[in-house]
Amino acid sequence: MPPVKMNRKGNIWAFLTIAILALIFILVLTRHEPLAIAKDANTETKVETVTFANMMRALRQGIQEFSKGGFSLQSSLWVCNVFMPPLANEIDSNGSFLLKSDLNACFKTLTEELGYEYSEDFNVSLGIATEPDIDSQVRKMFELPDGRVDINVSFIVVGTRNKHEERKLKNAYTLSFPYRIWHAYKKYFEWAQNYLQIMGEDTCKELKKTGPCLFIAHGDPTYHILIPESYIRPKINLDVININWVIEKQLDYLNQLMNTIDFNCRYIKTSEYKGLVIARDQNCLAKACSGLTISDYDVPGLCGAYHGEQGMSCPNRKPIGPWVAPPVGAVERNNTVSCPAGTCKREVVAANPYVSYSFDFVCEDNLRSISMEPDVEPSTVKISVLVNIIRVCSPLEIPLKHR
Repeated sequence: MPPVKMNRKGNIWAFLTIAILALIFILVLTRHEPLAIAKDANTETKVETVTFANMMRALRQGIQEFSKGGFSLQSSLWVCNVFMPPLANEIDSNGSFLLKSDLNACFKTLTEELGYEYSEDFNVSLGIATEPDIDSQVRKMFELPDGRVDINVSFIVVGTRNKHEERKLKNAYTLSFPYRIWHAYKKYFEWAQNYLQIMGEDTCKELKKTGPCLFIAHGDPTYHILIPESYIRPKINLDVININWVIEKQLDYLNQLMNTIDFNCRYIKTSEYKGLVIARDQNCLAKACSGLTISDYDVPGLCGAYHGEQGMSCPNRKPIGPWVAPPVGAVERNNTVSCPAGTCKREVVAANPYVSYSFDFVCEDNLRSISMEPDVEPSTVKISVLVNIIRVCSPLEIPLKHR
């Protein structure tokens, strides 16, 4: 009896060894070929397998493309002096359109390479559209799951180019992708609600370093302009304005929020402009004067959000606030008058310094990556910020006896 037991055990181990080697051999052959389907394969199972694999790849890459575009095809800007992020309805329509376009391109490739044919009428949806009011849309975004993206897909495989096979494969999926872009969205939202106004205040501090911004002159009525810009501009030093630390401080605030969910953020400054906006006012005083006198005043001024010379390419969205600084209206003006002989012309010029800058916040998930072929990238969410702030100086800030 003992010899019989030995043979049985030997047979069992031999069978297991052969099975394991066969499994390893199969894995080695297939691991470098994700589709592993012959180009002339037309069985229903294989058509579905190939379609599903390529569909998943296209949708994964579409999610990355969309989140790196600020969740919008219109604009990646979330801040244009005021907080105006894309909300549920825009995200649903833009995201669904982008994903459908990517999937359509995927289907065309499969048609060209493998001969599979698809109905042109198919649907891709994020399924997050809601009521049009802002409160409902914000609430919808915060109800989305932190740890996944759900996509609804339905399409029909009409058949293949094999004339002997005519059939329709109807497919409908509710797919979940483990990307945490909605969680990052909520953290961006929290950052803006809490820290945008600090960015405006810090920018204003820089604008107040530039020197005198108010000039008052009295002169003979024969003068047309008492205070030329050639006198003003050398008095004001725009080079002292340093915006980098302002942005870096905001990055610190953002990372304090994002690091709690294992995202890490950086910024990319995309533009910076500095300039002056001149506001000139003249009037005539009854008491005659001669010659020309000019006085300079370094008053604090009031800072405000400004749609200045550089213009604003803001998305067509309703702002939800806050503002980086209180909005100001028209600042530039040139009100000149002609004064009769025997009077005195008085001129007040506010040389209002402004700065306009833009940057991107790019936040990467430390826990999730996406294959973008040929590279693998961290799941990434990017938003853009545009700020334009002006320091408005007023003669009312000068003590009455010096005006």
